[in-house]
Amino acid sequence: MGVSLERSILHVEGSDDQHSIIHLLSRYDISFDGNHRRVDVQVQGNDDRVLAAMDVAVKTSAGRSVGFVIDADRAIADRWRQVCSKLNPLGLETPPAPPEAGYVQDLSSLRVRVGVWLMPNNKQDFGKLENLLRTLVPTNDPLIRHAEESTNTAVTCGALFTTNDKIKAVLHSWLAWQRAPGLPFGTALKAKVFEAHSDVAQQFANWFKEVFRI
Repeated sequence: MGVSLERSILHVEGSDDQHSIIHLLSRYDISFDGNHRRVDVQVQGNDDRVLAAMDVAVKTSAGRSVGFVIDADRAIADRWRQVCSKLNPLGLETPPAPPEAGYVQDLSSLRVRVGVWLMPNNKQDFGKLENLLRTLVPTNDPLIRHAEESTNTAVTCGALFTTNDKIKAVLHSWLAWQRAPGLPFGTALKAKVFEAHSDVAQQFANWFKEVFRI
């Protein structure tokens, strides 16, 4: 997706994040189509690049909003310290821990609103996008339980994914058994393989609307 200097920007790690967020929020009646979209979702490439982008992104967003979505991927307190080390020198105040509803702060000197969301819910250690998506699997779906059991079995058979990537393995296994097998996360959201509503998904949508004044 191209980036317009006239629009506010949400900075994310990768294309899975980009398409998942777009198609999730589209189900909350937030449009990303053509000239109707008010926010561009820009891929940075990884978590380090999202963090590195913060300084310039805030300084060049005068009169608009700017947001950042980053996987926790480690102890949440450690990730939050990284974020604060980028925001505090800009004059942004940060609480001791990430707000559960997401960080939103106005920087009056630059006329910019800044938002930060740590996936999946601003409080889970070693969390990521897939943890949020797991909350959107239909309740009591027997296939997700089978995917979890099969993934555990795969570990005993020598599966090479890391413990932190286990949730990713579970979801890709579950998606492999749908009517259209193996859809990417964003496409699966668009096709309504995933549900759209859970407590954390609603909180994320509320955070997005607050950051970008929608």
